[in-house]
Amino acid sequence: MKLNNESIKLVNLLEMITGARVKDCFFTNERILFIVENGDIKKVVSNKGAKIKKFEQMTLKKIKIVEFSDNIIEFLKSYISPIKVISIELKEGIVEIKADNVRDRGILIGRDRKNIDSLKNIIKKYFDIQDIKVT
Repeated sequence: MKLNNESIKLVNLLEMITGARVKDCFFTNERILFIVENGDIKKVVSNKGAKIKKFEQMTLKKIKIVEFSDNIIEFLKSYISPIKVISIELKEGIVEIKADNVRDRGILIGRDRKNIDSLKNIIKKYFDIQDIKVT
């Protein structure tokens, strides 16, 4: 995915405000998803999220921040946070996420599978997987 002018401006603004290094930017379901380099999430959420709030006020856009990891399980934990899950397992190219309850399962999947489809597209960019299942 190539970044367009708008996403480049947003990446630069987030980096300037937070000091975090942005790895990627996606537009998903009414919000912007930024993937920051491993270890940089602390820079973004410091001061009780004041930097995120400032960015959202400046851009009038809701954002989600995910910390990148070479480990797919750690990356998924960051992506689905604050939702609590029982487990995340990778078996033969299929990721299985076991949700704690029906509500969290519904949030992970989303209306018309929008959330899970978005997650699949993002995960497939960085990891060689076939599918993601939520149980």
